[in-house]
Amino acid sequence: MSEPHKVQSHDNHGQIVCQIVGRCHVSESNRTIIRYFISRLKQKERTWRGLSKSDRREWLRQIIECHSLNVGLYRFVMRGTK
Repeated sequence: MSEPHKVQSHDNHGQIVCQIVGRCHVSESNRTIIRYFISRLKQKERTWRGLSKSDRREWLRQIIECHSLNVGLYRFVMRGTK
């Protein structure tokens, strides 16, 4: 049986992203997860729009990566062991 993917090294922002994303259910879409993440920022949309395009792209990548890892972990756990 394959092991679940492991989170690649994250800086402090990556850890925060994974903490926020970890509160979401694995059945949610990436779009829903991204909306939830933005809603958790201090000034929400205003903060998000204030980021540079490259920073937003990097955060989106991290959000989707963390959510994908959570989905993979869920599937691994639910598959069980024999």
